[in-house]
Amino acid sequence: MKVFWPFLAIGVLAIIEFLAARMWARVYYLIGLPLFRMRLPNVRLGSDAEQRLATTADHRVSRIAFERLSESAIAFRERGNASVSFRYLPVFHGLVRYAPEEGATYVIGWANYWFLAACALMGSIFFSASKYHRPWDLTVFFVLIFGTMIAIAVWRYRMVAKALRATSGAPSPQSLPAQ
Repeated sequence: MKVFWPFLAIGVLAIIEFLAARMWARVYYLIGLPLFRMRLPNVRLGSDAEQRLATTADHRVSRIAFERLSESAIAFRERGNASVSFRYLPVFHGLVRYAPEEGATYVIGWANYWFLAACALMGSIFFSASKYHRPWDLTVFFVLIFGTMIAIAVWRYRMVAKALRATSGAPSPQSLPAQ
């Protein structure tokens, strides 16, 4: 029964996180551990940025939902309806934040809390085992699966940044004249 509790805690945390994401809880999208951060210089958020971004991003990445939190912040997450042939659990939730003092916009991918709890559980399982009976096969399996999920999330968040750059109308650094 002792082994059951950590898995139950991760499941409850995942349900709470699912509800917070669906309710667009402001604090959920503003606080976390950033595993992805991309700076987009000379990109501003217009008043209709989330609609334009949703339209452009739907063509380039999986279905992503956007919600304006403030004048300088747009939260986003992956929608729950994925294709029948391929499903994965998102490990990030995102924020597009405009920093007017820097003249740049940031695309930030926060780690989901259930993912952090699963990593802590895996670390606990690995390091609590005796030195000669460490679960290397389980650890490799865990790293491969979650590494793949992180790679998918990074690719999708880079596509969100690319869509944001395309909808902003700002010239790309390659098209700026030399000074």
